[in-house]
Amino acid sequence: MRDPEPAILHRLLRRLALGEEAALEELYRDLAPQVFALLLRMLGSREEAEEILQDTFLRVYREASRYDPARGEAKAFVYAIARNLALSRLRRRKREPPKDLGLDPQDPEGEREEALGFWEGGREERVLAARALESLPPEERA
Repeated sequence: MRDPEPAILHRLLRRLALGEEAALEELYRDLAPQVFALLLRMLGSREEAEEILQDTFLRVYREASRYDPARGEAKAFVYAIARNLALSRLRRRKREPPKDLGLDPQDPEGEREEALGFWEGGREERVLAARALESLPPEERA
């Protein structure tokens, strides 16, 4: 995929600053794949990268009027927002204590039974869930 021309991205941010929502769609289409790749490398989690990608473009929408072409290209403006949001997420990860799920790695069967026990469904639902889990290949059960 080719990089969009800087002048095009500049115009899109200007249009967005004027409240033209269609410009956000175009900007997303042009930059989202590259921004997502950056976020995935930084965060190492597809789920978190997708979440931060959405937050990035929401922030771009809200702050488009702050874009100043004298300070850098439009792409750099979007990347800086994405990078800052990802860094905030990484700092938050460090502050959060690790979650102790109380699971015994030596007893995977016990884990499955315990996990099913937490589910408030009836016996029939638990049996169906157990069968569904057993039908998965071993590498997908974890």
